[in-house]
Amino acid sequence: YDLGLKDLITDSLGNKIGVPDFYERSKPEIAKAQAKMQRNEKGSPGWEKWRRKLAMIHQDIHRKRRGFLDKLAHDIVHESTIVVFEDLNVKKMKERQDNGPAVRDRYTEASWGMLVEKVRFKAEEAGAELILVDPRYTSRTCSGCGNVKSELPLSVRTYSCECCGL
Repeated sequence: YDLGLKDLITDSLGNKIGVPDFYERSKPEIAKAQAKMQRNEKGSPGWEKWRRKLAMIHQDIHRKRRGFLDKLAHDIVHESTIVVFEDLNVKKMKERQDNGPAVRDRYTEASWGMLVEKVRFKAEEAGAELILVDPRYTSRTCSGCGNVKSELPLSVRTYSCECCGL
């Protein structure tokens, strides 16, 4: 499985599952609650009321994301006996300086770390095997013969090997 920001997962057959936009869909509601909170004095009953509402919105987003990832992890584990993911350092990727707030939000929305942990747990229960591979050159390496292409633009999503024809 290939993890991504546009498509959460692309499997070896080319099937794609998009990143759910739970946070993006709740942004207007969050902005409204934050604005109402700012209109009240910190610590006042009105401020506390909107702080709780804001916390409930974030909790709802978290629960929806967790439920989606639970179902996805279940489906992944029950359709194969071996699951292979890239061993990504999500925290380091998220903290890169050239990433703007929109990109950081996409990393949060994708929740790769949570997905991998859920797959690991469900794989142990189901007797499936989870393998984490080094992410370096995975898009440019042939899975058949191991040939590494020197250059491959990010826009190219299908790898064609010149050596073995895969």
